[in-house]
Amino acid sequence: PDPEQGQGQKEEAASAPTAHPDPPGQNEARRASASQAFQDDRPPERRDKAETMIHLARTFCHPVSIVIDPGHGGSDPGARSVAETWEKDIVLEVAQELALRIRERLGVSVGLTRAGEETLSIAERVARGGGDAALFLSLHANTSPRPWMRGVETFYSASGRYGPESRRLSHLVHSRIVEAIDTDYGSIRDGGVKRRGFGVLRRAGTPAMLLEAAYISNPTDLARLADSSYRDVTINGIVDGIADFLSGVPYPEMEVTRRKRESPAGDLHVASHRTPAPDRLHR
Repeated sequence: PDPEQGQGQKEEAASAPTAHPDPPGQNEARRASASQAFQDDRPPERRDKAETMIHLARTFCHPVSIVIDPGHGGSDPGARSVAETWEKDIVLEVAQELALRIRERLGVSVGLTRAGEETLSIAERVARGGGDAALFLSLHANTSPRPWMRGVETFYSASGRYGPESRRLSHLVHSRIVEAIDTDYGSIRDGGVKRRGFGVLRRAGTPAMLLEAAYISNPTDLARLADSSYRDVTINGIVDGIADFLSGVPYPEMEVTRRKRESPAGDLHVASHRTPAPDRLHR
C-alpha cells in the first residue's frame, strides 16, 4: 500500500522481531477483567435494560453476535510504534475493552479471534468469526514513514454479497468515531472510509470493516491512544456506530432528507452514547 495510507493492515507478515513484553503489572487488572468478554456469552446484569439494549427482532431472526479481530499477533507483531511498542499488543488491549463495552451497552454476544499471542492466518481469523455473526471488525493501528501522518481510517471490501452492508457499517462507525473525538478533543485528522480488497474483509462471511484507530508512528496519536479517556471516547464512538448499524440506520448519503426528520433508529431504541449529528453523518 501507499506509505501515506499506512501499513498497519498487513495481515500476513513474512517475518517479524520479537515483541516487547508489557511492563510488569501494567493493565493486568484491566486485561483480567476484559478476558471475560469472550469467556461467557451471557449478557451481564443491568439495572435498566431499556437504556442499554437495542431491539433487533426486525433485523435479525437469530441471537446477534459480533466478532472483533485484534490484528496481527504472535510471530506477526505488526507495526512498531515510536515508543518501540508493538501494534499487536496495543490493538489487543483496545479490543478487549471494546468487547466489554459492547456487551455492557448492547447486550449481545461478543467474540475475539485471539485472546493472546496466537499467530493466525487470514483463513483462521475468518473461521473464528463464524457464520452467524452480525458483523466482523478487524482492529489495527496505522504506521507511516511520514511522522506527521495522523488520524483515523476505515476500510471495507465492496466484493461479495455483503459489500453494500460492509460499506454502510464502515461509514456509520467511522462517522461516529470522528464525531466523538471531535466533540471531546476538538481536532482529529479524518482519513475517511476507503474501499480495499484486504483478504480478511473479502473472505469474511458477514458485513466487515477494518479500522485503523491511530497512527502509532506519530507521537501525538500514540499518546492519545495510550490515554484511557481518549480510548473511552473512541470505543464509545465504535459502539454507537455498531448500534446504528444493527438498528437499521441507512448508509448516510442515501437518506439525507429523511434522516434530518427522523431519529437514528426510527422506532427502534438504540443505546447510543449521545444524540447523533446528522450533518456529520451525511458528509
